[in-house]
Amino acid sequence: AGGNTGQVFLRQIDWAAGTITDLATLDAGGSLVALALSADGRRLATVTEARPAEVQLWDRTMQPSAFEKGRILAGHKAKVVGLAFSADGQQLATGSLDESARLWNVATGGQLEAYYGHFGPVWAVAHTTVGGQGLLATAGDDGTVRIWAVGQSKTPRCVYRGHLGAVYAVDFSPAGDLVASAGLDKTVQVWDPAQVRPFSYRDVESRIRSRGITPETETSQLPRVLPVPDHWQLVGHEAEIHAVRFTADGRHVVSAGNDNTLRWWDFRRPADVDSIRTLRGHGGWVRGCIPDRSGRYLASAGHDGQLKLWDVQTYEEVGVLRSHTDAVLWAAFSPDGQRIVTAGRDRQALLWRTGERQPMLALSDEPLAPATAVPVVQLREGHEFLVTALAQFPLGDRRLVTSAGDNTVRIWDQVQGGQIRRLDGTGTLSVVALSEGGHWILTGSERQDALLWSADDPLAPPLRLAGHAAEVSAAAIAPGDGPFETLRLATADVAGGLRLWRYDPGRREFVSSELRGHEPGYAIVALRFTPDGRRLLSASQDHTVSTWDCETGRRLPDALLRHPAAVRSLDLSTDGQRALTLCAINRDTYRVFHWDLTRAAAETCDFQQSGQTLASAAFSFDQQAALLVSTGSDTSRLWRWTFGSTGVAPLWPRHEIRGLVWTAVPTRDGRHILAAGGSQARLLDAATGRQERTFSPHSAVTSANFSPQGDLVATSSVDGDVKLWMTNPEDPAYGRVVVKISGAHAVGSAHYAVNFAAFSPRADDAGLLLATAGDDNTARLFRIAGQQATQVRVLAGHRQRVRSVGFSPDGRWLVTASDDGEARLWPADAPAESTEPAARLSHPAAVLFAAFSPDGSRIITGCDDNN
Repeated sequence: AGGNTGQVFLRQIDWAAGTITDLATLDAGGSLVALALSADGRRLATVTEARPAEVQLWDRTMQPSAFEKGRILAGHKAKVVGLAFSADGQQLATGSLDESARLWNVATGGQLEAYYGHFGPVWAVAHTTVGGQGLLATAGDDGTVRIWAVGQSKTPRCVYRGHLGAVYAVDFSPAGDLVASAGLDKTVQVWDPAQVRPFSYRDVESRIRSRGITPETETSQLPRVLPVPDHWQLVGHEAEIHAVRFTADGRHVVSAGNDNTLRWWDFRRPADVDSIRTLRGHGGWVRGCIPDRSGRYLASAGHDGQLKLWDVQTYEEVGVLRSHTDAVLWAAFSPDGQRIVTAGRDRQALLWRTGERQPMLALSDEPLAPATAVPVVQLREGHEFLVTALAQFPLGDRRLVTSAGDNTVRIWDQVQGGQIRRLDGTGTLSVVALSEGGHWILTGSERQDALLWSADDPLAPPLRLAGHAAEVSAAAIAPGDGPFETLRLATADVAGGLRLWRYDPGRREFVSSELRGHEPGYAIVALRFTPDGRRLLSASQDHTVSTWDCETGRRLPDALLRHPAAVRSLDLSTDGQRALTLCAINRDTYRVFHWDLTRAAAETCDFQQSGQTLASAAFSFDQQAALLVSTGSDTSRLWRWTFGSTGVAPLWPRHEIRGLVWTAVPTRDGRHILAAGGSQARLLDAATGRQERTFSPHSAVTSANFSPQGDLVATSSVDGDVKLWMTNPEDPAYGRVVVKISGAHAVGSAHYAVNFAAFSPRADDAGLLLATAGDDNTARLFRIAGQQATQVRVLAGHRQRVRSVGFSPDGRWLVTASDDGEARLWPADAPAESTEPAARLSHPAAVLFAAFSPDGSRIITGCDDNN
């Protein structure tokens, strides 16, 4: 088991006794993304956030429970999220966000095959051997499961399309004749690959005709026409499912879901309620489950940090292991002594009432699972993962909207960088659209619906738009800034469904009409209204972009834009006369199309960069070029294709962006670029590429301290940011970031970790004074006035990282502690250009901390020599 701490725990389970014995702990070197253990226990594979596109292999040593690092498997272009060893442990299958799966020789580290065909991330992989033939199953974000024969990687043996939405888990039965799959649609499906027929559009048309379906048929009466074989469908989970396993005898299936439950199914009797066993007890999402060989016991792992052992026959929890949390790095009392704030490597700061055992507040994006029914306010800032979409409010409005695969949409203040609002239950496909006036937000959902939110009223519940038969994959709001009743909306889904919505004053609800023309079974990935609102463009995986007359609902045949492959993105020029589209020609080449919509003709540009995936294309601010985003294993780049030219050029020569970027657009004033990817959005200077602000969660929180009045808490983080949180329950901003200092210790484009942040005990009319200590070998002073932070001084001179900084009780002095073996005393009111300390306190090793005594007459230091 492993988690955010970067530690892998190897444990031995005595199922009957319900005991867990620690064998070894490995440091994987970063927050874990995926891990797998071979069946014989001799090999381990890990993927971390530090090196997300690589797989680290570990080999067992002569000592029974010791492992050492082995080969690194490198070749994926983006994060690896799925791992599966073959039964003999000689091969490893991997699935990645780069839309591919790969098979590796574990002994040599060489890549055996690559498997392409999924449109979107490959979330899970499974490996089996039947009759001497190796088989691989891949589960994708495109809603399909593909079965591949090892040695025949060009074409899958079959493509299963029974799910409505992303598939997150897959497993072969012990005999290899059945497959279990589960995902976003909350179902487990067990099926026989031999019964899956190839997809045929003619077959679909024949089914439509044979069932008497006409354009007038009500959506609620539409039968399913996609070729799905007979299968067992297991319904009961109330949220998406992320793990599924067959038992050793092949008679049962176990599943784990985001409804915090596990379910044990006799899959051949799906309608028999008595055959389903539901195990409850986790305080968070359950993401892993393993049945034992006897079929009686089960192990599960959850986001609540607990590993549990279950007796399935008695529904009894027979063992539990807690505390997969990481080190607590700091703790401090509030000025009145009534509260304590703690900071941890687990990316959160917790606020406690002195003497109570449960936190009252969590300054993080990690959910709390209290052991008792103590009311806990959840303070969450920043997406957990897979930020792929953003929308800008009108010019002059400080707000920004981001959407991610973590089932949330967030609203941010662009000026101070803090999160203003969080919209939950918006689905995993990052669907978001904003009305022209900025008053309404249209998103996807956890179900097959769209949600319409008020951007102005945070207390108003969303309006649910029901009518799709599959997960919503794209949305748009027609131009116009009239009242609610005048809104015109468009939504599309992963099965090719497309709907236009208008408000019906008689029924006092939104009603929809279906636009038919795209091939069923192929997701629609983007929607755009023309500026006059009379036409709608829809981009689909069926290789086309269609244009629709919004009044009649007709597709305009002369405006059909054909592509050689699935369309991946769509953007429209400000005058509505031109469009930008993107598709992948093969695994290494991408083609960008610049369309003249009046002629349905395009100029093209091919993009090919080794190790780079072209993720999106958008019009530049001047509308004379395409702004392209490419992303690799751990860096991304922005490119400019000037229309009329034949090639692309870096937007900022010799400048790369650390981490993933999936989309980038110019701001409304053209001065900046907004880029989204990974767990964050970024504001970049359009001329230089310099990062000015991030909209993101903290990484490991290194310190947390109260302001003199106790109404603010300053947190620092290894991600280089400092955040000031409102902790006064009487303030409307309670629980939110009110000031954010992005890159507090940035030097050029390099962002250094902030190790400590502390307020001066004195406050005056000019505001609060905040001191920070960083990995750039400096301490810095910031003046906090309202929602603005201004750097007023840099304390330079230390030769290595500065670990801590603190004020004297009267606020007149500062003391810094550094790895260079010195603590230094500085006058707090020295001129900004002053660099000399008042005193240097030498130590024989790194100084980890320094603090004043309550009367300010003495300083105590802690040193790396254990003294």
